[in-house]
Amino acid sequence: MTTKKRHPILIAFLLALSILLLFLIIENNIISFPDWEYSGENTGKISQIYSSEEDSNTKTSSNSSKNNSNLPPTIKYIIQKTSLNEEEINKVKTAILSSEFIGALPENGVISLQFFNFENGQRVWLNKFLIGKNKILTSGTPEIFITLHYKYIAELTPTNLCETIQIANANGDLGAWSDLSDTKLALKYAGVIKYRSCFGI
Repeated sequence: MTTKKRHPILIAFLLALSILLLFLIIENNIISFPDWEYSGENTGKISQIYSSEEDSNTKTSSNSSKNNSNLPPTIKYIIQKTSLNEEEINKVKTAILSSEFIGALPENGVISLQFFNFENGQRVWLNKFLIGKNKILTSGTPEIFITLHYKYIAELTPTNLCETIQIANANGDLGAWSDLSDTKLALKYAGVIKYRSCFGI
């Protein structure tokens, strides 16, 4: 029985080759070692992962922007009318000062007439007028409140304020109330009882 002798040069060559391959594996991070990842050492692999994530986020953000550009724009509701124009204000003042009931108001009586509009399903409050005896006031504490849709301003004339308020009331476009009790209201505004329909109350 013969035994084969191993050539020492061949063994040395294979050992050197194995060491070289191991060195190349470690140097190029082909195999990751868990202990190294938490050692605080900046191994090119970890840096590369972060860079890849940043690039990915950048690409995602860029792609998201491109995708969003294809979406319909967000609808923003812009209130078109927030106050009456000068012509409408003058028309309202003329109708108030020419009305029958203004002279019958008590000296310290104040009525608030405020216009409103509906836009995008929401009520938008417009100008308010404070009505006193034979004049339009610049200040005062109202005791009777009237709210009227501004679309009726177009129908106003110097003589039809009461009629216009009645039409608005029938159409559900009028609001009217008072902080006074019925008794106090009847006593203080006894002179305008016959004009109740002008106030919608």
